This record gives sequence, C-alpha cells and structure tokens, in this order.
Amino acid sequence: MMLIIFVLNLVSLLQSVTHYRHTSI
Repeated sequence: MMLIIFVLNLVSLLQSVTHYRHTSI
C-alpha cells in the first residue's frame, strides 16, 4: 500500500519538475 502511494507521489513530483523545466525554458 505504502509503496503504491510512494510511486504515485514520485510520478506526480517528476511531472511537476518536468513541467517547471519546460516552462522555464
């Protein structure tokens, strides 16, 4: 259960980071 939540958080964090990088360029 916790592993699933961890993965979901990691994916969302990754998307937000890539989105931030794309907007900063």
